[in-house]
Amino acid sequence: MPFRRALAFLSALCWFAAFAHAQVRESNCTIAGLVRYAPDQEPARQVVVKLRAMGGMGQQTITDARGHFEFSRLAPDTFEVEVSQDGYKPVRVRADLNYWDCHGYSITILLQRETETTPTASGDTVPLRELEIPRSARKAFEKGMRELNEKKRPGRSLLHFRQAIELYPDYDEAYIQLSVAHIDLDQYPEAQQVLEKATEVNPNNPRPYTLLGIVYRRQRQVKKAILALREAVNLDGEGWLAHFELGKSLLEARHIDEAYQHAQQAHRLHAQSPSVHLLRYNLCLLRSDYQAALAELDEFLELHPRNPWAAGLRQRRNVLRESLAAAADKAN
Repeated sequence: MPFRRALAFLSALCWFAAFAHAQVRESNCTIAGLVRYAPDQEPARQVVVKLRAMGGMGQQTITDARGHFEFSRLAPDTFEVEVSQDGYKPVRVRADLNYWDCHGYSITILLQRETETTPTASGDTVPLRELEIPRSARKAFEKGMRELNEKKRPGRSLLHFRQAIELYPDYDEAYIQLSVAHIDLDQYPEAQQVLEKATEVNPNNPRPYTLLGIVYRRQRQVKKAILALREAVNLDGEGWLAHFELGKSLLEARHIDEAYQHAQQAHRLHAQSPSVHLLRYNLCLLRSDYQAALAELDEFLELHPRNPWAAGLRQRRNVLRESLAAAADKAN
């Protein structure tokens, strides 16, 4: 390939990277979420999560230390997410990706014990947080979760989350889920107001800051998004989503080198996410680090060979290799 053509193609790659990153939401379906134990919201670690398509084969994964799980490379379809844990009621949640912005489809699953337990003579104790939350507030919260996640009726969940907060004003998880319902309804100013209150109720919880950063960015308030996401990262440096969203916001603000550092952290923490790879690829190109961009394409295609963008990226990887080889020949 002639050297000038190689340079022209490398410039075109930057356009494709930005286009691919903008379109990945419509092209790559994922189902991700958290599994937590009710009523104290402790992460459910090492719990099996099963996914079944309504007319296809199933797959399964295991939650990590934060109770997080993710299924990626999904075609638009209707799915059922199932969690079964000894001693807890099984939970099945329907996820319809046919009419959803299916990148980042998120759910939270609460596991409830099969029978109520009471303190025993052996010295078993109830967590302090559980004692602080009134039973009536927990019931309202759980109704809201069912409406939001199982029945996919975020509008109806609002009333229950608000009731839970009214009964227990320090119920920070209720604020978070109330904001999620508003986000599902594209009510970003309302979500912002709720999340700002959540950061006052529990300023040490990184999750409201992460969601607040997402909400700010969707309202084109990039500077505020960066501040919120930096706070999330400061509170929990191991949260991949906060690093990923901070990288995206910094990229929008054209802070390329800093964005790259957070994309690196997101990749370290959650290399299975196709979106993380596309963000790193974009940033490598913008930093003119074409060898790193090529390595990123190699890794993406190895991990996600059936991703909707795989065919196009495979072609660009081949041309990028030729371009780099032509540039090397010219230099010699």
